[in-house]
Amino acid sequence: MKKAIALLAVMFILLPAMAGCAAEAPAADLDDPRTDTVPARGDDSDEFLRLAVFPTGTYNESYFFVLTNGGALKGSMGTRSGDVITQGDFLDNADASAEKQLSGNELQTLRDMAYALEKSGFDTGKQYGPDDWMDSWYAALLFNGKVYEADYWHNEGAEALMALIDRIIDLSSLEVDIHGWS
Repeated sequence: MKKAIALLAVMFILLPAMAGCAAEAPAADLDDPRTDTVPARGDDSDEFLRLAVFPTGTYNESYFFVLTNGGALKGSMGTRSGDVITQGDFLDNADASAEKQLSGNELQTLRDMAYALEKSGFDTGKQYGPDDWMDSWYAALLFNGKVYEADYWHNEGAEALMALIDRIIDLSSLEVDIHGWS
């Protein structure tokens, strides 16, 4: 009887450990940067990159985009919850949203631009704080765990970042209105 209890105890301890080992995914090819798809929020999402473009003087009229590894470009416009693109949902509520499946060429172009930005040595720290330019627009892009930021109109030295941002906006099926106030 004691042997049966001991055997059952060993089985309940070892079986979950053995099952966990068998369920491990194969290692990714670390030499190929195109296989590195670090999720934007550190979870198991399919996000390739995130983009937020928002006015500095109000929380309304903020745009948020997610590009998935499969080429879906999702865009929303609404009221943002803050200025931090890495935490939770960027928008509290969306007044408008649209999704578009990109062609293979469109997706590859965005991927190439993102990897070129990553390799460019662009300073990933804040270029300008949202409070530095009142009544302007600020842009933050999250890619491979790094945030790239710039003022949308005052972006000297951020040409590669702005080209990627503008290309995402152009490809999106969401109507984007980046305007001035007077």
